[in-house]
Order: sequence, then structure tokens, then C-alpha cells
Amino acid sequence: MSQFTLFDEDATSQSLQTVGIVGSVKTLTKAQKQFNKHIATIETLMRDIGQWQAFPPIFAQYVADHLSPLEAQLREKRIAMTWLLDRHLDGKSLSRGQRDKARDVLLNLLGWLIEEQESAELVQLHDKHSDVSFEECGQQDVELMKVLAEEVFGMEFDDTFSPEELMRQFHDEASEREEERRAKRAQQRGRKKKAGKVASQPAAQGTAVQDATRALRDIYRKLVSELHPDREQDPQRQAQLTDLMQQANLAYDKKDLLSLLKLQMQIEQVNPQVLAEIAQERLDSYNHVLREQIKGLQHELLLLKEPFALNAVLRNLTPQAVQKAIDADARELRTTLRELEEDLVAFEDVRQLKKWLKDYRIETPDDFDIDFDMWFRS
Repeated sequence: MSQFTLFDEDATSQSLQTVGIVGSVKTLTKAQKQFNKHIATIETLMRDIGQWQAFPPIFAQYVADHLSPLEAQLREKRIAMTWLLDRHLDGKSLSRGQRDKARDVLLNLLGWLIEEQESAELVQLHDKHSDVSFEECGQQDVELMKVLAEEVFGMEFDDTFSPEELMRQFHDEASEREEERRAKRAQQRGRKKKAGKVASQPAAQGTAVQDATRALRDIYRKLVSELHPDREQDPQRQAQLTDLMQQANLAYDKKDLLSLLKLQMQIEQVNPQVLAEIAQERLDSYNHVLREQIKGLQHELLLLKEPFALNAVLRNLTPQAVQKAIDADARELRTTLRELEEDLVAFEDVRQLKKWLKDYRIETPDDFDIDFDMWFRS
């Protein structure tokens, strides 16, 4: 092995070299090609994970700059519309049918506004025009939720449950059922893939795991023998060794083969030529570790993406795509805001309101019929 150059000037650049086996497509073996491919996949996944880990504050600021002001303006205009409708309902220009429609529009608006941010003034306006008070509406919603929870999930609730607790329980149960469905489908797909495989596979798999564990341990031990800070007298070098030792411990705990190999390359324990000469059996063990590392990183990446997914496909989701979606929402909000401002001006004239109400249809309970069993059908 060449002289340990960790503390030389070129040590940092050495650590940034790409881990991989050098060679042409024709000269590399299948296992060597797989090794290079796995390394490239892990590098990409780690880069993406880093982007998503840094994204939440960027997202929050982007929403604050691009959406929140528009949402505040829209809420203000919607509240203005409720008072305009209230004023027309207090007048005598609307017919009975028109009053029913205007009241329905008003109560729907108030429902959204109060749910978004409850206000005593808005609740009072709701109760003025509704046959059922806002508090009673809330109780009715709770009772409906209890019925749905019992019919769909077989859950039972008593009167001690608050609406918030009930909604949380309902949501948690729904999420759990959906996870069970996904797991069941994945298990079924797994059975199909395993069909026809030899019975000795479990034993072979166990051997592969043992070999992979041994390969990781061997690399870790080589690093420890070179990086142990107690053997260094110089305080500065001892601090640097301590840092590298911590990196090695963390990588070993996480079964992060790539980081261990990078540390070996940094201290010149390995290089591309050394990797190219690794025995086939050891390379197979490395590939097994890397495949497992890829699975773990893919899962970690999906968890980081989930809060931003909405209806997007997680696999293709990027922070840039989320920002584009926010821009699209902002454009839609600006359009809605402009139309609402125009309506506020137009509906000052009760004749324009009447004209608009002519095509308005009050939704009936049948419009909200939902096949809840379809959601959780296995």
C-alpha cells in the first residue's frame, strides 16, 4: 500500500474520486458492471435525498412568497361576498327560489371560510341564515362520521371523543387499511415472482447475507486499524482521525458500503485497480450489500417525498416539480381572485345576481353519495 497521505494537500481531492471499477464494457465482467451500476444508482439516490432533506424550508418560503398572499386576498374577497349576499337576502328584491339559491351559496362559502379559520362573526352570520346552527352542524358531522366509521371499519366511539379525535381515528384507520391493501398486493406480486424458483434459494440467500456481512466487517476493520486516533500524537491529526473514525462507525452501522469504500480510497487503502482485482466471490458480496443499500435509500427517498406528493407520482417527483405545481396553483388563485373581484362588482346590482342565480343548482344529498366500500375493497 502507498504511503498514507490523509493529511497531505491532495487528500480532499482524493476523497472526492468516484468509486468504481475501471474498464471498457467488453473487458468488465457481469459482476463488475453490476458493481459500477449500483454505485452510480446510490450516488444518484444520495444526491436526491440531500435535495429533499434541504427542501422543506425552501418549500415553506416559496409558499409564503407565492401562495399565502393570494390565499389571504381570496379569503378577504370571499368574506366580502358573504356580506354582499347577506345584504341582498335582507332586501326584498329576490324571489323565494332565488333566496334559497343565494342562501345556499352563502352557507357554502361560510362553511369553507369557517373551516379554514373560525370566526365568531362568520359563525353568527351562518346561524342567521341557516336552519341549523353551526354548532349543531358540527354535531351532525360527528354523528355521520361515527356511522361511517362503524359501517366501514367496525369502529365504535362514545360521546367522550372530540370531533378532532374522531377525524384522526378515522384517518388513521383509513391509512392503515390502505397500507394493508398495498402490502397484500405487494405480497401477491412477490409470490408470483418467486414461483418456480428452486427450493434451495432460502439457504443461498442466507449464505449471501453472511458473506455480505463479513465483507462489510472486513472493510471496517481495515479502516479502524488505520484510523484509530489513539495511535496519533499530533492533536490536529488526532482530531482529523477522530472525525474519520466517526464517519466509518456511522457508515458501518448503516451498512453503507459506498461510504466505507470512499474512506478507504481517501486513505489509499483501495483504488480503481484494487477494486478491479477483487475476487468474484467478494465482488458478489459487495453487490449484495449495495442492492440492500439501494433499497434502503429508495425507501428513505419516498418518505421524504410523501409530504409533497399530493396526486403526483412519487418516483418522478422532484423539488422543481413541486415548485412548478405551486406556480400553477398561484396562477389558478389569481384567476379565481380576478373572477371573484368581477363578481363582487357585478353583484352589487341585484339584477346581475339574479341572472347568475338562474343557472345555479342546489346540490341534493344524492350528489354526495359515495361508495366507501370501494375505497377499501381488497
